[in-house]
Amino acid sequence: MLSEGVGLALALALRPRGRSRTDGIVSREEVAAAVTELIVEAKGAVAREKARELREAAAEAWAPEGPSRNAFQAVVGRWKKAAS
Repeated sequence: MLSEGVGLALALALRPRGRSRTDGIVSREEVAAAVTELIVEAKGAVAREKARELREAAAEAWAPEGPSRNAFQAVVGRWKKAAS
């Protein structure tokens, strides 16, 4: 989801175990290639830009008059009212 849907990560290939199965382990070469790609290559620049955009959107949403904060305060208000 983070790699294809959001563009915030890179998918890593799992090491094959046998007939269309994997052992759930990622090789060190695969990790090294992904780290290099994230730090140096174009996909990394795209992921860093996406992370910046998401960070800014989260800050706006949680700002004093942001929608996330307002929704959270509404839920807390309902909980307090129900607890009374």
